[in-house]
Amino acid sequence: IIMNKKTFPINVLKRAFLGFAVTATLLTSCSRDEDSTSSSSSSTTSSTTTNGVSITSTSYTSSSSVGLTNTGSDSTDVLANNSFNNTVTIAFNGSTATVTNSVSGVTVTQSNGVVTINSTASGVNYQVSGTVSNGGLNITSSNQFKLTLNGANITNTSDAPIKINSAVKAFVELASGTTNTLADTSSNSTRATLYSAGSLLFSGSGSLSVAGNNADAIQAAAKVRLTNATINITAAVNDGIQAGTLFVMDSGTLNITSSPTVSYSKGVSVLKGYLIVNDGTVTINTSASAGMSNQWVSSTQSNESAYSTIINGGTINITSTSSSAETEGIESNHGSVNINGGTLTLKVTDDAINGESSVNINGGQIYTYVTGNDAIDSNGTMYITGGMLVAVSTAAAPETSLDSDQNTFNISGGIVVAITPGSTPSSPSASTQPVVLLGSGSASQIIHLQDSSSKEVITFLAPAAYSNILISTPNLAKSTTYKVYKGGSVTGGSNFNGLYTSGTYSGGTLSKTFTTGSSSYTQSTN
Repeated sequence: IIMNKKTFPINVLKRAFLGFAVTATLLTSCSRDEDSTSSSSSSTTSSTTTNGVSITSTSYTSSSSVGLTNTGSDSTDVLANNSFNNTVTIAFNGSTATVTNSVSGVTVTQSNGVVTINSTASGVNYQVSGTVSNGGLNITSSNQFKLTLNGANITNTSDAPIKINSAVKAFVELASGTTNTLADTSSNSTRATLYSAGSLLFSGSGSLSVAGNNADAIQAAAKVRLTNATINITAAVNDGIQAGTLFVMDSGTLNITSSPTVSYSKGVSVLKGYLIVNDGTVTINTSASAGMSNQWVSSTQSNESAYSTIINGGTINITSTSSSAETEGIESNHGSVNINGGTLTLKVTDDAINGESSVNINGGQIYTYVTGNDAIDSNGTMYITGGMLVAVSTAAAPETSLDSDQNTFNISGGIVVAITPGSTPSSPSASTQPVVLLGSGSASQIIHLQDSSSKEVITFLAPAAYSNILISTPNLAKSTTYKVYKGGSVTGGSNFNGLYTSGTYSGGTLSKTFTTGSSSYTQSTN
Protein backbone atom coordinates (compact mmCIF):
# COMPACT_ATOMS: atom_id res chain seq x y z
CA ILE A 1 0.00 0.00 0.00
CA ILE A 2 1.42 3.36 -0.97
CA MET A 3 0.52 6.42 1.15
CA ASN A 4 0.97 9.98 -0.01
CA LYS A 5 1.40 13.07 2.16
CA LYS A 6 -2.37 13.68 2.31
CA THR A 7 -3.15 10.23 3.72
CA PHE A 8 -0.13 10.20 6.16
CA PRO A 9 1.13 13.75 6.96
CA ILE A 10 4.76 14.33 8.00
CA ASN A 11 3.76 15.86 11.38
CA VAL A 12 2.17 12.55 12.34
CA LEU A 13 5.52 10.85 11.72
CA LYS A 14 7.26 13.37 13.98
CA ARG A 15 4.77 12.86 16.81
CA ALA A 16 5.16 9.08 16.54
CA PHE A 17 8.95 9.28 16.71
CA LEU A 18 8.85 11.63 19.69
CA GLY A 19 6.53 9.31 21.60
CA PHE A 20 8.81 6.36 20.94
CA ALA A 21 11.87 8.28 22.21
CA VAL A 22 10.14 9.32 25.46
CA THR A 23 9.00 5.77 26.11
CA ALA A 24 12.52 4.42 25.56
CA THR A 25 13.97 7.00 27.93
CA LEU A 26 11.54 6.07 30.72
CA LEU A 27 12.28 2.39 30.31
CA THR A 28 16.04 3.03 30.49
CA SER A 29 15.79 5.13 33.66
CA CYS A 30 13.94 2.32 35.44
CA SER A 31 16.71 -0.27 34.85
CA ARG A 32 19.19 -1.23 37.64
CA ASP A 33 22.74 -2.57 37.63
CA GLU A 34 23.60 -5.81 39.42
CA ASP A 35 23.14 -5.52 43.23
CA SER A 36 26.50 -7.12 43.98
CA THR A 37 28.49 -4.39 42.30
CA SER A 38 26.52 -1.16 42.19
CA SER A 39 23.18 0.55 42.39
CA SER A 40 21.42 3.08 40.21
CA SER A 41 22.49 6.63 40.89
CA SER A 42 22.06 10.05 39.36
CA SER A 43 24.50 12.89 39.57
CA THR A 44 23.06 16.38 39.79
CA THR A 45 24.20 19.94 39.40
CA SER A 46 21.23 21.22 41.36
CA SER A 47 21.86 23.92 43.94
CA THR A 48 19.42 22.26 46.33
CA THR A 49 20.67 22.61 49.90
CA THR A 50 19.73 20.97 53.15
CA ASN A 51 19.21 22.78 56.41
CA GLY A 52 18.79 21.82 60.04
CA VAL A 53 19.44 18.06 59.90
CA SER A 54 20.07 16.64 63.35
CA ILE A 55 23.11 14.36 63.80
CA THR A 56 22.40 11.62 66.32
CA SER A 57 24.78 9.24 68.03
CA THR A 58 24.83 5.71 66.60
CA SER A 59 25.68 2.61 68.59
CA TYR A 60 28.80 0.84 67.40
CA THR A 61 29.06 -2.01 69.88
CA SER A 62 29.93 -5.48 68.67
CA SER A 63 27.26 -8.15 68.69
CA SER A 64 29.69 -11.00 68.10
CA SER A 65 33.44 -10.56 68.54
CA VAL A 66 36.01 -12.22 66.31
CA GLY A 67 39.58 -13.07 67.27
CA LEU A 68 41.42 -12.85 70.60
CA THR A 69 40.45 -11.14 73.86
CA ASN A 70 43.25 -12.38 76.17
CA THR A 71 44.17 -10.01 79.01
CA GLY A 72 47.39 -11.72 80.14
CA SER A 73 46.09 -11.79 83.71
CA ASP A 74 48.36 -13.45 86.28
CA SER A 75 47.63 -13.03 89.98
CA THR A 76 51.23 -13.89 90.87
CA ASP A 77 52.38 -10.74 89.03
CA VAL A 78 50.45 -8.51 91.45
CA LEU A 79 52.76 -6.90 94.01
CA ALA A 80 50.12 -7.00 96.75
CA ASN A 81 49.89 -10.77 96.38
CA ASN A 82 53.56 -11.17 97.29
CA SER A 83 55.52 -10.49 100.46
CA PHE A 84 58.93 -8.78 100.65
CA ASN A 85 59.68 -8.14 104.32
CA ASN A 86 63.50 -8.33 104.26
CA THR A 87 65.01 -4.95 103.40
CA VAL A 88 68.40 -4.01 101.97
CA THR A 89 69.07 -0.30 101.34
CA ILE A 90 71.52 1.10 98.80
CA ALA A 91 72.08 4.86 98.82
CA PHE A 92 74.35 6.12 96.02
CA ASN A 93 76.41 9.22 96.72
CA GLY A 94 78.67 10.32 93.90
CA SER A 95 81.02 7.43 93.15
CA THR A 96 80.18 5.20 96.12
CA ALA A 97 77.13 3.83 97.92
CA THR A 98 76.08 3.34 101.52
CA VAL A 99 74.63 -0.14 101.99
CA THR A 100 72.56 -1.38 104.93
CA ASN A 101 72.15 -5.16 104.94
CA SER A 102 71.33 -7.62 107.71
CA VAL A 103 69.52 -10.20 105.56
CA SER A 104 70.89 -13.73 105.77
CA GLY A 105 71.72 -15.10 102.33
CA VAL A 106 72.38 -11.68 100.77
CA THR A 107 75.95 -10.63 99.99
CA VAL A 108 76.68 -7.08 98.84
CA THR A 109 79.97 -5.81 97.44
CA GLN A 110 80.91 -2.67 95.55
CA SER A 111 83.69 -1.53 93.26
CA ASN A 112 84.11 1.64 91.18
CA GLY A 113 80.55 2.74 91.86
CA VAL A 114 78.96 -0.61 90.96
CA VAL A 115 77.03 -2.40 93.72
CA THR A 116 76.91 -6.17 93.19
CA ILE A 117 74.34 -8.30 94.98
CA ASN A 118 74.32 -12.10 95.21
CA SER A 119 71.31 -13.57 97.00
CA THR A 120 69.83 -16.93 97.92
CA ALA A 121 67.30 -15.30 100.25
CA SER A 122 63.60 -14.93 99.57
CA GLY A 123 61.24 -12.02 100.21
CA VAL A 124 63.92 -9.32 99.78
CA ASN A 125 63.20 -5.67 99.03
CA TYR A 126 66.16 -3.73 97.64
CA GLN A 127 65.55 -0.02 98.21
CA VAL A 128 67.73 2.14 95.97
CA SER A 129 68.20 5.91 96.15
CA GLY A 130 70.77 8.58 95.38
CA THR A 131 72.90 9.53 92.39
CA VAL A 132 75.92 7.95 90.74
CA SER A 133 77.54 9.35 87.60
CA ASN A 134 79.37 6.16 86.62
CA GLY A 135 78.16 3.12 88.49
CA GLY A 136 75.28 0.75 88.72
CA LEU A 137 73.43 -2.11 90.36
CA ASN A 138 74.16 -5.72 89.44
CA ILE A 139 71.81 -8.35 90.94
CA THR A 140 71.98 -12.14 90.90
CA SER A 141 69.21 -13.85 92.87
CA SER A 142 67.85 -17.37 93.09
CA ASN A 143 64.43 -16.03 94.12
CA GLN A 144 62.10 -13.30 92.97
CA PHE A 145 62.60 -9.94 94.67
CA LYS A 146 61.33 -6.37 94.92
CA LEU A 147 63.37 -3.44 93.65
CA THR A 148 62.18 -0.11 95.01
CA LEU A 149 63.49 2.93 93.14
CA ASN A 150 63.25 5.80 95.62
CA GLY A 151 64.82 8.73 93.81
CA ALA A 152 67.58 6.76 92.10
CA ASN A 153 69.62 8.44 89.34
CA ILE A 154 72.13 6.04 87.81
CA THR A 155 74.42 6.47 84.81
CA ASN A 156 76.90 3.86 83.63
CA THR A 157 79.43 4.52 80.86
CA SER A 158 80.39 0.91 80.12
CA ASP A 159 77.54 -1.37 81.20
CA ALA A 160 73.86 -1.37 82.15
CA PRO A 161 72.97 0.94 85.05
CA ILE A 162 70.72 -1.84 86.37
CA LYS A 163 71.48 -5.42 85.38
CA ILE A 164 69.53 -8.42 86.67
CA ASN A 165 71.30 -11.68 85.79
CA SER A 166 68.70 -14.19 87.01
CA ALA A 167 65.61 -15.54 85.26
CA VAL A 168 63.28 -14.54 88.10
CA LYS A 169 60.58 -11.92 88.60
CA ALA A 170 61.74 -8.46 89.62
CA PHE A 171 58.93 -6.36 91.08
CA VAL A 172 60.09 -2.81 90.29
CA GLU A 173 58.21 -0.27 92.41
CA LEU A 174 58.57 3.44 91.66
CA ALA A 175 58.19 5.07 95.06
CA SER A 176 55.41 7.63 95.38
CA GLY A 177 56.44 11.17 94.50
CA THR A 178 59.90 10.19 93.22
CA THR A 179 61.61 10.72 89.88
CA ASN A 180 64.12 8.08 88.86
CA THR A 181 66.51 8.13 85.89
CA LEU A 182 68.71 5.55 84.17
CA ALA A 183 71.14 6.25 81.32
CA ASP A 184 73.90 4.39 79.53
CA THR A 185 76.33 5.30 76.74
CA SER A 186 77.24 3.86 73.36
CA SER A 187 79.85 1.70 75.14
CA ASN A 188 77.28 -0.33 77.10
CA SER A 189 78.34 -3.97 76.76
CA THR A 190 74.94 -5.29 77.87
CA ARG A 191 73.06 -3.42 75.10
CA ALA A 192 70.19 -2.39 77.38
CA THR A 193 69.97 0.36 79.98
CA LEU A 194 67.71 -1.67 82.27
CA TYR A 195 68.24 -5.37 81.63
CA SER A 196 66.72 -8.50 83.15
CA ALA A 197 67.24 -12.16 82.30
CA GLY A 198 63.78 -12.72 83.77
CA SER A 199 60.66 -10.53 84.09
CA LEU A 200 60.22 -6.84 84.95
CA LEU A 201 56.94 -6.01 86.71
CA PHE A 202 56.56 -2.24 87.13
CA SER A 203 54.22 -0.56 89.61
CA GLY A 204 54.04 2.48 91.88
CA SER A 205 53.03 6.11 91.54
CA GLY A 206 56.52 7.50 90.92
CA SER A 207 58.19 7.86 87.52
CA LEU A 208 61.14 6.31 85.72
CA SER A 209 63.01 7.89 82.80
CA VAL A 210 65.31 5.67 80.74
CA ALA A 211 67.73 6.65 77.96
CA GLY A 212 69.00 3.81 75.78
CA ASN A 213 72.06 5.25 74.08
CA ASN A 214 73.52 1.92 72.95
CA ALA A 215 70.59 -0.33 72.00
CA ASP A 216 67.37 -1.04 73.97
CA ALA A 217 66.21 1.21 76.79
CA ILE A 218 64.45 -1.61 78.70
CA GLN A 219 64.93 -5.29 77.93
CA ALA A 220 63.57 -8.39 79.68
CA ALA A 221 64.11 -11.94 78.47
CA ALA A 222 60.66 -12.92 79.72
CA LYS A 223 57.75 -10.54 80.40
CA VAL A 224 57.30 -6.82 80.98
CA ARG A 225 54.18 -5.62 82.81
CA LEU A 226 53.12 -2.06 83.70
CA THR A 227 50.61 -1.37 86.47
CA ASN A 228 50.01 2.29 87.44
CA ALA A 229 53.64 3.16 86.78
CA THR A 230 54.86 6.09 84.67
CA ILE A 231 57.76 5.21 82.38
CA ASN A 232 59.41 7.68 80.03
CA ILE A 233 61.76 6.34 77.37
CA THR A 234 63.72 9.42 76.30
CA ALA A 235 66.06 7.71 73.82
CA ALA A 236 66.52 4.30 72.21
CA VAL A 237 69.00 3.30 69.53
CA ASN A 238 67.02 0.07 69.05
CA ASP A 239 63.79 -0.85 70.91
CA GLY A 240 62.26 1.35 73.56
CA ILE A 241 60.99 -1.72 75.43
CA GLN A 242 61.81 -5.26 74.38
CA ALA A 243 60.03 -8.19 76.04
CA GLY A 244 60.97 -11.76 75.25
CA THR A 245 57.67 -13.56 75.82
CA LEU A 246 54.96 -11.08 76.90
CA PHE A 247 54.22 -7.38 77.22
CA VAL A 248 51.15 -6.33 79.22
CA MET A 249 50.06 -2.81 80.06
CA ASP A 250 47.32 -2.93 82.70
CA SER A 251 47.38 0.77 83.63
CA GLY A 252 49.72 3.71 84.00
CA THR A 253 51.57 5.85 81.46
CA LEU A 254 54.19 4.91 78.89
CA ASN A 255 55.90 7.61 76.83
CA ILE A 256 58.51 6.71 74.20
CA THR A 257 60.50 9.21 72.16
CA SER A 258 63.17 7.70 69.95
CA SER A 259 65.15 8.11 66.74
CA PRO A 260 66.66 4.64 66.31
CA THR A 261 69.60 3.93 64.05
CA VAL A 262 69.07 0.16 64.02
CA SER A 263 66.95 -1.38 61.26
CA TYR A 264 63.64 -2.96 62.31
CA SER A 265 63.68 -1.19 65.67
CA LYS A 266 60.40 -0.77 67.54
CA GLY A 267 58.87 1.41 70.21
CA VAL A 268 57.56 -1.66 72.07
CA SER A 269 58.63 -5.09 70.85
CA VAL A 270 57.69 -8.63 71.85
CA LEU A 271 59.93 -11.30 70.39
CA LYS A 272 57.86 -14.45 70.92
CA GLY A 273 54.52 -13.92 72.64
CA TYR A 274 51.52 -11.65 73.17
CA LEU A 275 51.55 -7.87 73.14
CA ILE A 276 48.56 -6.76 75.23
CA VAL A 277 47.20 -3.36 76.27
CA ASN A 278 44.31 -3.49 78.74
CA ASP A 279 44.31 0.13 79.93
CA GLY A 280 46.55 3.12 80.52
CA THR A 281 48.06 5.67 78.14
CA VAL A 282 50.72 4.92 75.54
CA THR A 283 52.35 7.75 73.57
CA ILE A 284 55.04 6.86 71.05
CA ASN A 285 56.85 9.38 68.85
CA THR A 286 59.43 7.57 66.78
CA SER A 287 61.13 6.99 63.46
CA ALA A 288 61.42 3.26 64.25
CA SER A 289 60.01 0.65 61.89
CA ALA A 290 56.96 0.25 64.14
CA GLY A 291 55.39 1.80 67.21
CA MET A 292 54.21 -1.47 68.78
CA SER A 293 55.21 -4.81 67.31
CA ASN A 294 54.75 -8.48 67.91
CA GLN A 295 57.61 -9.36 65.65
CA TRP A 296 58.24 -13.10 65.75
CA VAL A 297 58.50 -14.42 62.19
CA SER A 298 58.85 -18.14 61.46
CA SER A 299 57.79 -20.06 58.39
CA THR A 300 57.48 -23.24 60.48
CA GLN A 301 55.49 -21.79 63.40
CA SER A 302 51.85 -22.95 63.26
CA ASN A 303 50.37 -21.48 66.46
CA GLU A 304 49.88 -17.96 65.12
CA SER A 305 47.47 -16.95 67.90
CA ALA A 306 50.30 -17.18 70.44
CA TYR A 307 52.18 -14.40 68.64
CA SER A 308 49.45 -11.77 68.38
CA THR A 309 48.68 -8.21 69.45
CA ILE A 310 45.58 -7.55 71.56
CA ILE A 311 44.24 -4.10 72.44
CA ASN A 312 41.43 -4.34 75.02
CA GLY A 313 41.39 -0.71 76.17
CA GLY A 314 43.46 2.33 77.00
CA THR A 315 44.60 5.27 74.93
CA ILE A 316 47.30 4.74 72.30
CA ASN A 317 48.91 7.53 70.29
CA ILE A 318 51.63 6.60 67.79
CA THR A 319 53.22 9.21 65.53
CA SER A 320 55.95 8.83 62.95
CA THR A 321 58.48 11.60 63.45
CA SER A 322 60.23 11.25 60.08
CA SER A 323 58.58 11.52 56.67
CA SER A 324 61.40 9.45 55.16
CA ALA A 325 61.10 6.58 57.65
CA GLU A 326 58.80 3.63 56.99
CA THR A 327 57.04 3.50 60.35
CA GLU A 328 54.07 1.22 60.99
CA GLY A 329 51.73 1.85 63.89
CA ILE A 330 50.70 -1.50 65.37
CA GLU A 331 51.84 -4.72 63.75
CA SER A 332 51.88 -8.46 64.26
CA ASN A 333 54.43 -10.07 61.98
CA HIS A 334 53.23 -13.63 62.43
CA GLY A 335 49.85 -13.52 64.17
CA SER A 336 46.80 -11.27 64.30
CA VAL A 337 45.97 -7.76 65.47
CA ASN A 338 42.85 -7.68 67.65
CA ILE A 339 41.27 -4.41 68.78
CA ASN A 340 38.46 -4.85 71.30
CA GLY A 341 38.38 -1.39 72.87
CA GLY A 342 40.34 1.75 73.61
CA THR A 343 41.06 4.96 71.72
CA LEU A 344 43.77 4.72 69.08
CA THR A 345 45.31 7.55 67.05
CA LEU A 346 47.92 6.28 64.61
CA LYS A 347 49.63 8.83 62.34
CA VAL A 348 52.42 7.07 60.49
CA THR A 349 54.12 6.67 57.12
CA ASP A 350 53.63 2.91 56.66
CA ASP A 351 50.59 0.73 57.51
CA ALA A 352 48.88 2.05 60.63
CA ILE A 353 47.67 -1.47 61.48
CA ASN A 354 49.22 -4.58 59.96
CA GLY A 355 48.39 -8.20 60.77
CA GLU A 356 49.98 -11.21 59.16
CA SER A 357 47.13 -13.67 59.70
CA SER A 358 44.20 -11.30 60.35
CA VAL A 359 43.00 -7.92 61.58
CA ASN A 360 39.95 -8.09 63.88
CA ILE A 361 38.22 -4.91 65.08
CA ASN A 362 35.50 -5.50 67.66
CA GLY A 363 35.34 -2.15 69.44
CA GLY A 364 37.07 1.06 70.37
CA GLN A 365 37.60 4.34 68.53
CA ILE A 366 40.32 4.10 65.92
CA TYR A 367 41.82 6.84 63.75
CA THR A 368 44.53 6.05 61.23
CA TYR A 369 46.26 8.59 59.00
CA VAL A 370 48.88 7.13 56.69
CA THR A 371 50.99 8.97 54.13
CA GLY A 372 52.90 6.18 52.39
CA ASN A 373 50.96 2.91 52.46
CA ASP A 374 47.64 1.27 53.38
CA ALA A 375 45.70 2.63 56.33
CA ILE A 376 44.95 -0.92 57.50
CA ASP A 377 46.58 -3.95 55.95
CA SER A 378 45.87 -7.60 56.65
CA ASN A 379 47.86 -10.26 54.86
CA GLY A 380 45.00 -12.58 55.75
CA THR A 381 41.39 -11.86 56.67
CA MET A 382 39.79 -8.68 58.00
CA TYR A 383 36.74 -8.60 60.28
CA ILE A 384 35.02 -5.51 61.66
CA THR A 385 32.24 -6.36 64.11
CA GLY A 386 32.06 -3.11 66.09
CA GLY A 387 33.83 0.09 67.04
CA MET A 388 34.26 3.42 65.29
CA LEU A 389 36.90 3.46 62.57
CA VAL A 390 38.17 6.39 60.51
CA ALA A 391 40.85 5.13 58.12
CA VAL A 392 42.75 7.60 55.95
CA SER A 393 45.52 6.87 53.48
CA THR A 394 46.87 9.72 51.37
CA ALA A 395 49.12 7.40 49.31
CA ALA A 396 48.60 6.87 45.59
CA ALA A 397 47.72 3.54 43.98
CA PRO A 398 48.36 0.70 44.49
CA GLU A 399 47.97 1.65 48.17
CA THR A 400 44.48 1.89 49.62
CA SER A 401 42.52 2.45 52.80
CA LEU A 402 41.50 -1.10 53.76
CA ASP A 403 43.47 -4.00 52.29
CA SER A 404 42.87 -7.69 52.97
CA ASP A 405 44.91 -9.02 50.05
CA GLN A 406 41.78 -10.42 48.37
CA ASN A 407 41.01 -12.55 51.42
CA THR A 408 37.72 -12.44 53.34
CA PHE A 409 36.69 -8.91 54.36
CA ASN A 410 33.57 -8.85 56.51
CA ILE A 411 31.87 -5.86 58.16
CA SER A 412 29.08 -6.98 60.47
CA GLY A 413 28.86 -3.99 62.83
CA GLY A 414 30.37 -0.69 63.90
CA ILE A 415 30.84 2.57 62.01
CA VAL A 416 33.47 2.66 59.26
CA VAL A 417 34.65 5.55 57.11
CA ALA A 418 37.69 4.94 54.90
CA ILE A 419 39.12 7.32 52.29
CA THR A 420 42.05 7.26 49.87
CA PRO A 421 43.16 8.82 46.58
CA GLY A 422 44.67 5.42 45.74
CA SER A 423 43.14 2.11 44.76
CA THR A 424 39.68 1.04 45.79
CA PRO A 425 39.67 -0.89 49.08
CA SER A 426 39.33 -4.65 49.22
CA SER A 427 35.80 -5.79 48.49
CA PRO A 428 33.79 -6.36 51.69
CA SER A 429 31.46 -8.67 49.80
CA ALA A 430 31.18 -11.05 52.78
CA SER A 431 29.64 -8.31 54.93
CA THR A 432 26.30 -8.62 56.66
CA GLN A 433 26.02 -4.89 57.49
CA PRO A 434 25.39 -2.69 54.43
CA VAL A 435 28.50 -1.08 52.92
CA VAL A 436 28.64 1.60 50.22
CA LEU A 437 31.56 2.79 48.10
CA LEU A 438 31.16 6.33 46.76
CA GLY A 439 33.30 8.55 44.56
CA SER A 440 35.67 11.44 45.04
CA GLY A 441 35.67 14.38 47.42
CA SER A 442 37.80 17.33 48.46
CA ALA A 443 39.91 17.95 51.53
CA SER A 444 38.24 19.92 54.35
CA GLN A 445 34.83 19.27 52.80
CA ILE A 446 31.90 17.60 54.54
CA ILE A 447 30.16 14.62 52.96
CA HIS A 448 26.69 14.04 54.39
CA LEU A 449 24.27 11.18 53.70
CA GLN A 450 20.58 11.23 54.50
CA ASP A 451 17.64 9.03 53.58
CA SER A 452 14.47 10.03 51.74
CA SER A 453 12.89 11.25 54.98
CA SER A 454 15.88 13.58 55.60
CA LYS A 455 17.20 11.47 58.47
CA GLU A 456 21.00 11.67 58.84
CA VAL A 457 22.96 8.52 58.01
CA ILE A 458 26.53 9.80 58.39
CA THR A 459 28.36 13.15 58.38
CA PHE A 460 32.10 13.29 57.84
CA LEU A 461 34.64 16.09 57.37
CA ALA A 462 37.41 14.69 55.16
CA PRO A 463 40.96 15.60 56.25
CA ALA A 464 42.34 14.91 52.76
CA ALA A 465 41.20 14.63 49.16
CA TYR A 466 40.06 11.19 48.05
CA SER A 467 39.03 9.29 44.93
CA ASN A 468 36.80 6.87 46.84
CA ILE A 469 35.15 6.65 50.24
CA LEU A 470 33.88 3.46 51.88
CA ILE A 471 31.08 3.85 54.42
CA SER A 472 29.38 1.31 56.65
CA THR A 473 27.01 2.08 59.51
CA PRO A 474 23.98 0.49 61.15
CA ASN A 475 22.04 3.45 59.71
CA LEU A 476 22.34 2.05 56.17
CA ALA A 477 19.76 -0.36 54.78
CA LYS A 478 19.46 -2.48 51.66
CA SER A 479 17.29 -1.43 48.69
CA THR A 480 17.00 2.13 50.00
CA THR A 481 17.51 5.48 48.29
CA TYR A 482 19.92 8.02 49.81
CA LYS A 483 20.97 11.58 49.07
CA VAL A 484 24.62 12.67 49.15
CA TYR A 485 25.37 16.28 50.09
CA LYS A 486 28.76 17.96 49.82
CA GLY A 487 29.98 21.03 51.69
CA GLY A 488 27.95 22.77 54.36
CA SER A 489 28.79 22.93 58.04
CA VAL A 490 27.94 21.50 61.45
CA THR A 491 27.00 23.65 64.41
CA GLY A 492 26.95 22.65 68.06
CA GLY A 493 28.49 19.29 67.28
CA SER A 494 31.20 16.93 68.42
CA ASN A 495 33.27 14.63 66.24
CA PHE A 496 35.86 11.90 66.28
CA ASN A 497 38.53 12.99 63.81
CA GLY A 498 35.95 14.37 61.41
CA LEU A 499 33.23 11.77 62.00
CA TYR A 500 30.40 13.71 63.61
CA THR A 501 28.49 12.15 66.49
CA SER A 502 26.24 15.11 67.32
CA GLY A 503 25.24 18.58 66.12
CA THR A 504 23.15 20.07 63.32
CA TYR A 505 24.16 19.88 59.65
CA SER A 506 23.14 22.56 57.15
CA GLY A 507 24.18 24.36 54.00
CA GLY A 508 25.25 21.40 51.87
CA THR A 509 24.66 21.03 48.15
CA LEU A 510 22.98 17.92 46.78
CA SER A 511 25.67 15.99 44.88
CA LYS A 512 23.83 12.82 43.89
CA THR A 513 21.29 10.21 44.88
CA PHE A 514 21.81 6.48 44.85
CA THR A 515 19.96 3.33 45.81
CA THR A 516 21.54 0.46 47.66
CA GLY A 517 21.18 -3.02 46.24
CA SER A 518 19.70 -6.15 47.72
CA SER A 519 23.16 -7.41 48.72
CA SER A 520 25.27 -5.85 51.47
CA TYR A 521 27.85 -4.14 49.23
CA THR A 522 26.91 -1.29 46.89
CA GLN A 523 29.24 0.68 44.63
CA SER A 524 28.15 4.05 43.31
CA THR A 525 31.35 5.84 42.40
CA ASN A 526 30.24 7.79 39.32
